[in-house]
Amino acid sequence: MRNTVLGAAAVAATLLGTAPALAANPETMISKALVLKPLTLTRLEDLDFGDIVPSGTGDFVSIDADSGARTSGSAILLPTNAGQRAEFASSGLNNVLVGLVISPPTDLLNGAGNKLKVTRLTLDQGNNPIRVLTPASQVFFLGIGGEVYLRPNQEEGVYTGTFTLTATYY
Repeated sequence: MRNTVLGAAAVAATLLGTAPALAANPETMISKALVLKPLTLTRLEDLDFGDIVPSGTGDFVSIDADSGARTSGSAILLPTNAGQRAEFASSGLNNVLVGLVISPPTDLLNGAGNKLKVTRLTLDQGNNPIRVLTPASQVFFLGIGGEVYLRPNQEEGVYTGTFTLTATYY
């Protein structure tokens, strides 16, 4: 059996010795890589639903993602803090599509652990999740609005929470 293995190795060495004569002509290949400018998000303003007095019947309070306007069908919206939409700026590579995803909190919490329900968060431009970095500045600006629901017996306090905005090159 040992001779068989050595004999097979000798035949393989003989065949390999003739391989250069059978080789194809070398072909030139091109290698390339696209290196993109890092995509950045910068928070300019936080989302703030403002100062609210509940009606006692259950209230929705909304902030428009495009204008920042605050509305409610029944709650009293105090002018002392009219609230505002969240605003972000993004920069990156010119003329590249960017996809946006918001991960909203389920609830905002006050210091006592009471919950204020977040019913939705929305992007400006009709909740469009696709943006293009402008050719001139390689930047776009983004507004985020949303809606909260105050229960009929909503506890008073300052309610806070966080959400995540993710931007990804397409």
